[in-house]
Amino acid sequence: MGKSSIFFSDNCNDDSKGEVHQGLQISTEALEERYLGLPTAVG
Repeated sequence: MGKSSIFFSDNCNDDSKGEVHQGLQISTEALEERYLGLPTAVG
């Protein structure tokens, strides 16, 4: 899952986020505002 990403809404609590991270065995990284000059999160 090296290139996979997941986004959580603001009303998702930290415990739920932690369960998903642990279940999928993924790490948390900060979202960059832009990648290759394009916005990373749209909508």
